[in-house]
Amino acid sequence: DEGGSISAEEAAEEIGISKQAILKRYQKGQIIAWREERQKAVRFPVWQFREHKVLGGIEESLRVLNAGNRLDDFGRMLFFLSNHGFLGGKRPLDCLRKGELTKVLHAAQGYVE
Repeated sequence: DEGGSISAEEAAEEIGISKQAILKRYQKGQIIAWREERQKAVRFPVWQFREHKVLGGIEESLRVLNAGNRLDDFGRMLFFLSNHGFLGGKRPLDCLRKGELTKVLHAAQGYVE
């Protein structure tokens, strides 16, 4: 759903940085990805990219989601792709696409508490 995933090389190319730089952003919790153990690779969901940039609000939302250190990669992805009561039944991803960052940050705070 939402376009699948791409490799670190493809994600780096998408936003115009090196593979090492995008992996560093993943390690710092600034971008969404997960480790694919069988392939020994990191995969990046396509939905977080828009117009050759990371979708506005992703990094700020991740800062809130990572504060508690309770969520794994899939828990963070699930936050963006699930409907939330905090958002009137909308998905955080859809709200970010509309520029509704403040709402998403409130929902992220509620998600980790």
